[in-house]
Amino acid sequence: MTTTLSTPPRRRMRRNWLQRQFLLFEVTFGSFVMSPGEKLAFYAFLILFLTFLTTTVALYLPLHLRTIFRRLVFYLFGDDGVRGDVLGYPYNAGFVEVLGHGNGNMVVDKPPGVSIGHGEVKSYMG
Repeated sequence: MTTTLSTPPRRRMRRNWLQRQFLLFEVTFGSFVMSPGEKLAFYAFLILFLTFLTTTVALYLPLHLRTIFRRLVFYLFGDDGVRGDVLGYPYNAGFVEVLGHGNGNMVVDKPPGVSIGHGEVKSYMG
């Protein structure tokens, strides 16, 4: 005599796990004792807050990491070391002249119209 279940055991286990996790969430934040209207307001606020948090992290974390990396480069090489940003953004947004050397590029700030000598790449931004 064989008995068949309406759902396979794996699906049932997964559904039970999700139900336990949701119950754990509701017990942790106390939403299991709220009325349906309070739950709607609570979940709407939670989703809105998490959306704003995710957007803020996505927009400002790369800028913050770039600033931290610039400070790290400054602390490692000092003011006379690497003058340009290693990530590809110019150190000074006004003008930058790059001299090619055998082991890498050196970025030197010069006023527009002043020649440095044998510059391979000359770029004036502005």
